[in-house]
Amino acid sequence: MTMEGYLPSVPADCDASKVVVRDMDIGGPARTVVVNGGLPKNWSTLSYLKSLDLSYTGVSGNLPVSWSSMNLEFLNLGYNNLNGPLPIEWSRMDSLVELYLNNNRLTGPVAYEFLFMENLSIFVVANNELSGTLPGIKHGNRNFRLFGGNLQRRVRS
Repeated sequence: MTMEGYLPSVPADCDASKVVVRDMDIGGPARTVVVNGGLPKNWSTLSYLKSLDLSYTGVSGNLPVSWSSMNLEFLNLGYNNLNGPLPIEWSRMDSLVELYLNNNRLTGPVAYEFLFMENLSIFVVANNELSGTLPGIKHGNRNFRLFGGNLQRRVRS
């Protein structure tokens, strides 16, 4: 059975600080959920949300700049119809450990600021139209894995 619909915005009269949603997993290769439309900008007010998987849902549109204030640790938006640039503001998602944006239609350069995200250890942006050269910096003892398709990589561990 496949469910289809839009991702709802947080209602204006809702106190998002009282909405306790920690994990949302409606994605996956089984493709049992189809999302019409884009990512709600005001989900950035869901301060308890730590893990979000919308992979393989067909969600479309741009990546909301407002999401840069989210406290996510895991974000999977892979295998969708997202387009436009990867906002440099997303490099301020300090809690993010894993970021999957692969197999979309994202365009433009990837800002080097993403390499300075303290907790980010997996950054997957392959199979997009992203470009650029990420500087060769040493990440100390942490394990940093970049999967980037057209990007030139000079990342040392």
